[in-house]
Amino acid sequence: GLLLGLSIIISIGAQNIFVIQQAMRNEYTYTSALTCFFCDCILIITGAAGVSAVFINYPALKTSILILGVIFLGWYG
Repeated sequence: GLLLGLSIIISIGAQNIFVIQQAMRNEYTYTSALTCFFCDCILIITGAAGVSAVFINYPALKTSILILGVIFLGWYG
């Protein structure tokens, strides 16, 4: 379990690289870190709450969330 936990923490993804780059440039370091933190929290909480069951019942909601996600990622990138 310890090795699995460390492998998750140690891995560097696109989001982590972005935050590290912002910190190295000293540009919006806390803002970018907090944005990533809150986005991760929202996604984890909604996933744990079983939001996928809502998406199964309301396909239009799934499409609208997808479009909002694409817009957010375009702005975020």
